Amino acid sequence: IWVGKMDYIFTSGEKFKLEAGAKGDYSFFTNDVTYETFVNDQWVSDPEFSESATMKEVIQAAYLSMNYNIDDKTGLKAGLRYERTLTELNLQSTDNDINRELNDFFPTLFFSKQFNDNNSLSLAYNRRISRPGFFDLAPFVILIDPLTYVTGNVNLLPAISSSFKSDYTFRKLLISLQYTRINNSIQRFQPSRLPDSDCGVLSSVNLDLEEMYNIA
Repeated sequence: IWVGKMDYIFTSGEKFKLEAGAKGDYSFFTNDVTYETFVNDQWVSDPEFSESATMKEVIQAAYLSMNYNIDDKTGLKAGLRYERTLTELNLQSTDNDINRELNDFFPTLFFSKQFNDNNSLSLAYNRRISRPGFFDLAPFVILIDPLTYVTGNVNLLPAISSSFKSDYTFRKLLISLQYTRINNSIQRFQPSRLPDSDCGVLSSVNLDLEEMYNIA
């Protein structure tokens, strides 16, 4: 894994701060899994559980953020991040290689207001990306018992979440409202069954949509 980054910060007094930067990430890994059974006095490779895979991923990102104290009781933070991701995954056992490109923007916004010593309000919005890890993707095999095993899912997509939050404080009382919407949410260790087999498989999968509401 190779990572490089560059950041720039500009301030003007105590009220204004501007940050900008760029980051590049290059990762490459090879995953070889060989599963053999002892048949007729010799070890025979089982193609159902054996796989050789190589993965290359390039992430390029740039961001700009601003922090502005409008007055002693009012603050505003805003930012925007752009990301470009290139993913290439090659499997030895199939010609169905994965070549995927993702281009997207991820804004953030935070506003706070102190009305007086007893009342304050904050509003926030952010959009984020959560990428599957190597453990989620790699076509490894972990046998739990003869009929159950854990494996990776090479078809996983990154999860994109959008979150809105509002907090109101009155003296020592806090009222919080939050809504989060996640596309392609990643759920780990989800069970399935191999076709025409009694074997159960646990792997990570994408949900089309996940929504969460929170009132506190």
